[in-house]
Amino acid sequence: MQITESSRASARATRDHVMSRLHRTHTLQGIIHSVADEALSEHIPFDHCCLYLPAANERKAQVWRASRSRHEHVEDARSLDEFPSRLSDVFLEGQTMFFGENELHGGTAEAFGVHVRAALALPLCDANNCFGALCFTSRFANAYTTQVAEQIEWITEAVSSAVLVALKREEHHLDEATLESQRLKRYVVRTLVCDVRLPLSGIVGVLKTLEEKIIASEPLTSADRQLLRGAIELGERVCVSVDDHLEVTQDTDRTLPLQSRRVATAKLIEEVVETVHVEASLSGVGIEVHVAADTPDLFVDERQAARLLMHVLDAALMQTHEGGRIWVEAHSIAGRRTEDAGHTLCRIDITEDGAGLPPEDMPYIFDAFRPSEPTPRNATNSNVGLAIARRIAVAHGGNISARSSLGVGTIYSITLPAAP
Repeated sequence: MQITESSRASARATRDHVMSRLHRTHTLQGIIHSVADEALSEHIPFDHCCLYLPAANERKAQVWRASRSRHEHVEDARSLDEFPSRLSDVFLEGQTMFFGENELHGGTAEAFGVHVRAALALPLCDANNCFGALCFTSRFANAYTTQVAEQIEWITEAVSSAVLVALKREEHHLDEATLESQRLKRYVVRTLVCDVRLPLSGIVGVLKTLEEKIIASEPLTSADRQLLRGAIELGERVCVSVDDHLEVTQDTDRTLPLQSRRVATAKLIEEVVETVHVEASLSGVGIEVHVAADTPDLFVDERQAARLLMHVLDAALMQTHEGGRIWVEAHSIAGRRTEDAGHTLCRIDITEDGAGLPPEDMPYIFDAFRPSEPTPRNATNSNVGLAIARRIAVAHGGNISARSSLGVGTIYSITLPAAP
C-alpha cells in the first residue's frame, strides 16, 4: 500500500509539473517541449514526442517534435507530404493506436522520426471532434501497452486544451497581421494617389499646355503665368510631402538638430497663421488668435517651431467644415513634470469645431502610418504632419497632445520651453 501511495503521489507531482509548463507556453512548439519533460518519462517510456495536426489536404500534416534529452537536437515544425493512413485514423476515428516494429518503416517511420521501434498515438479532441494526435516514440520494441496508455490519459485533455488556445492565438495574430498589411497597403495607395499622383497630374497638364504654346510660338498670357506659378507651388508642396514622409520613416531614431534662441511667441504664431490665412478664407474657415498678456517668449529653433505649428494648423484646417472656426490661444503654465519643476512653459492650444474624431482613433492620432478617415477638405491623412509635430515638440523637451469629441471638435495642446 505504501508503494501504491508513493506512485500516486509521484504521478500527481508529474501531472502538476507538466500542467504548469503547459499553462506557461503559448506556441505549438512550446507545448510539445513542455510534454517532453524528463519527469514524465518516469510514467511512460519515450525518446521523443510529436504533435500532429492535419493540413487542409488530408494527406498532409504539420508535425512538431521534441526530445526527452535536452542534449539532442530535434528539428521544429515541418510538413509531411505523405501522411500514413493509420496515423490519420487516430484523429479521424478518435482511437488510441499502437505501432510495432514491423509497422515502422517507409513513410510511417519518416512520420515518427528515425530510430523508432515502437510508437503510441493518442487522439486530441475538443467538444465536437478529434483534430490531431499526440505521439510518443521509443527505440525499444514493445515499449507501449494499454496499461501505459491508460496511465497518461490525463495528458491528452491537457494538451488538447493547450493546442486549441495556441491555434486561436495564432489565428488572432494572423488576423492582426492581415489587417496591418491591409492598413499599410491602404496608406501607401492613398499617399501615392492623393499626395503624389494627383498633384503631379495637374503639374504635367499645365506643362503640356504651356509646351504647346511655346512650340506654336504663342505668347504666354497672364493666366498662363498664373497657371505656371500654381504648378511650381504645387510641385514644391509635393516635394515637401515626400520629404515629410521620408523624415518620419528614416529619422525617427535620430535626435532632431536644433538651434534654439529667444523667439517672440505672438510674432511666431501670427506669421504661421498668415501662411494659411488665404487657404482658410477660400475654405470658408475663420481663424482667431489670442495670446495672453503673460505669455512668455519661446526658447526654440524658430524654423522647427514654425513647422510644428504649421502641421498642427494644417491638421485642424483639414478637419474643419466650411463655415467653421479655428482658435489659436497661447498662455504660460508652470511645469508639472519632475524635470520641468520650477520652470515656466508656454502652452499653445489649437482648437477646431469640426466633426471630431472617434475615440478608437485617438491613441493613433500621432502615428504617421495609421491612416485616418478622409477629412472634409482632403482625402489624404494628416497623421504624417502630426507625427512630425510631435517629434519637434519632444526634441525641444516639450510635448503635444490631443483630445476630441464627436460633433464638437478637437483640441491640440502644444507645450514648449519658455525663454529664460
